[in-house]
Amino acid sequence: MSDTMHAFLRGARTGWIAIRLDDGGSDGGIYADRAQAETAQREPCLILQLPEPTRAYGPPPVPLTFNECADHLRFMAELRTTHPTHTPVTLQDGGGLLGLPTDGSYWGTSFHKVRREDGRRPVRTTVDSMEMNRDLSTHLPGEGRLASTDGRVVRLSIREPAASCEITYTWLGRADPA
Repeated sequence: MSDTMHAFLRGARTGWIAIRLDDGGSDGGIYADRAQAETAQREPCLILQLPEPTRAYGPPPVPLTFNECADHLRFMAELRTTHPTHTPVTLQDGGGLLGLPTDGSYWGTSFHKVRREDGRRPVRTTVDSMEMNRDLSTHLPGEGRLASTDGRVVRLSIREPAASCEITYTWLGRADPA
């Protein structure tokens, strides 16, 4: 998958691509939208949007390194059964998160956070995008992390040896400038 992603990005093309979950390969097609990419596939795939070639800041918002690609494929395989409409959110090797919308809509926004732990009542708070990003970037202790989004709700699952924890972040909109 890493080689495939590098080849697509070197071509400086934009659109949606499909990466097979079983081997990380691609059919080589670049599609106009997500629906077309999904419809053209016969095997389970991870559907990704290639970034605009003019993007000059930071690492590309798609998995590129071997570790990023491996995490994304593993998470997508797990999500197919638990949350089929969600896509993975993974930590980028160079810092930052992959899988959140790249249009900046998540930055400077508020989220309704609900934390559920085994045997405890849910804890509800409102957090900003920075706190959500810290949580997703392994700020919270625990192993077996799996984060995903459907574009509006971000789910974080942490499977710890003692108790599991599920956190959802529901987008509320722009944070107050105060």
